[in-house]
Amino acid sequence: MKIGGLRSAMTARKTIKKDISDSTGALSAEESSKLKGIDELSAKEMFKKYADILVAEKRGSLAAFFADPLLKVAEDIITITVGSKIVENQIIEDKHKLVRHFAAAGYRLSGLECVVNATEISEYKIFSPKEQFAVMAREYPALADFASRFSLDFE
Repeated sequence: MKIGGLRSAMTARKTIKKDISDSTGALSAEESSKLKGIDELSAKEMFKKYADILVAEKRGSLAAFFADPLLKVAEDIITITVGSKIVENQIIEDKHKLVRHFAAAGYRLSGLECVVNATEISEYKIFSPKEQFAVMAREYPALADFASRFSLDFE
């Protein structure tokens, strides 16, 4: 097993494009032509339904990601931003299941890309009020000054 170098470990953003048409998940041209294109709202709904399936399979960590994914859709290609390489690998392993899941609902999924970006995910999924304030203060520096003047403490 080869472990990546320092450069790859220090890179904050790494884009991995995976071809979705491998032999296990490919749809025939006839099947694909009967399906309709996907938009962002429909993709999020389909991922939520897929999360329910994963919960039934006792795969809770991946199900939690699919319940509220950070994604973009362009020309039936979904780009998913994930926080770790582990999640990316799990998604790539399930890509043929995802293609079939979307096809069963009548949607064409032409491609799937995973972008590993832990910083973007941590800002998207903010949990505590302190974390929410820190993100807002980066965007609006006057908030930090306001909080210090009035001795505000977010917990």
